[in-house]
Amino acid sequence: MAIDAILEKALDHEPLTRAEAYEIYDNAPLQLLCSVADTLRRQAVDDPTVVTWQIDRNVNITNVCKSGCRFCNFHCKPHEEDKAYITTMAEYRQKIDEALRLGADQLLLQGGMHPRLGIDFYETLFRQIKSEYPQLRLNALGAPEVSHIATISNLTTTEVLERLHRAGLDTLPGAGAEILSDDVRKRISPAKPSARDWVRVMHEAHKMGIPTTATMMYGHIETPHQRVDHLITIRDLQALKPEKSRGFTAFIPWVFCPKGTQLEKEGISPRFSATEYLRIIAMSRIVLHNIRNIQASWLTVGKEVAEIALKSGANDMGSIMIEENVVSSAGATTRFDREAMQGYIKEDKSLFDPAAVVSGTDVAMNRAIEIFSQSGDAAHYRIASALKGCYPTIYGLGDWLRFVESPPVTEIPLAAEIEALHTYWGYRMDDRWVVPPLYDDCISQGDNKVMLILGEQSRIVPRR
Repeated sequence: MAIDAILEKALDHEPLTRAEAYEIYDNAPLQLLCSVADTLRRQAVDDPTVVTWQIDRNVNITNVCKSGCRFCNFHCKPHEEDKAYITTMAEYRQKIDEALRLGADQLLLQGGMHPRLGIDFYETLFRQIKSEYPQLRLNALGAPEVSHIATISNLTTTEVLERLHRAGLDTLPGAGAEILSDDVRKRISPAKPSARDWVRVMHEAHKMGIPTTATMMYGHIETPHQRVDHLITIRDLQALKPEKSRGFTAFIPWVFCPKGTQLEKEGISPRFSATEYLRIIAMSRIVLHNIRNIQASWLTVGKEVAEIALKSGANDMGSIMIEENVVSSAGATTRFDREAMQGYIKEDKSLFDPAAVVSGTDVAMNRAIEIFSQSGDAAHYRIASALKGCYPTIYGLGDWLRFVESPPVTEIPLAAEIEALHTYWGYRMDDRWVVPPLYDDCISQGDNKVMLILGEQSRIVPRR
């Protein structure tokens, strides 16, 4: 089926087949995907001018975990007693009181598969917190922890969920999904429950009326089609929820952060770019037609890219995250306060308006140009160059974006200076980039000539 027909099907809110989803992920122009996703976002929410977010606190119940995830720096092994901790009730009180003063209405409790913390521990903890802070919504654990508690407590996962729910569990986070492919999970999370287990626990929660979220951690060893498979699994699971159940309330894709992780030590670097992230966000909105909220993961991609995601299918900014340990320990450093969050949301992001593209007056388009131009790689520079062009339709611009070639290097103006930015080379003159920092290396050839190198290609240009 042609790309246009597939996207028309999506706009009619019909579920795409796997092959159709593969086709648009692989071949649809980014701008066209984002435009369709933004249309679907506007249709999915009550007020398209509203972006949701909240204030909560992410507290780790323990840092002990037996899962052995190769992307996690935060956990310690059960035998590392000098590093291990279990958060005390006094510490919970201090953290919760602080969060409430900042306006929080939710406590996100993340676990760790601790070999000695069974159902009795969690029931006692949840009851205590809810008795002292009944106004606080308890969003706790995740499918892997539920499976683990069931195993060490000799219970079914249904029994664990029922008991935790009675003890005060309000919602179940989507943590631990990573990529719902056992081939991938065996390599990055060898001791975590299978993809089937994750799906089963979430379905059991939905049948009980416990709302959940769904996540995807991507950009490591998975293939692009495994990302699409993940989305389809989430969509199909949502279709199975009871009519009165909310099921998945939101989908949150986030990018693998490598710093200091075992995956990094094994030579796995993140396969992330701003354009690829926007493609994931758009695909999430298009494929997940039965999930209302798509969240922009600003913690891992940065504020500017998350802002553009709000015009590419996302309608939620998550939380300001008063405390977050796991992803931060792998290199995520972005932070928001209440005022900054609201400020980003209120900014005009009228992206992909054909008239504004033609005139060059679109604020968010110009922000995208700035982001892509400064990122330093060839793909982003080509995107920026395309956005600067005058194309009368979204579709035409999208086609050109997809097929544009490397920009030709023309005559370098007199007095232009060669300069590097973040290890990429270009030319500057009068405090502006004449040739943006696109090239991997620059080698002098004498006689005022230099060789610019981009990947396996090179070209000689005059320096004059």
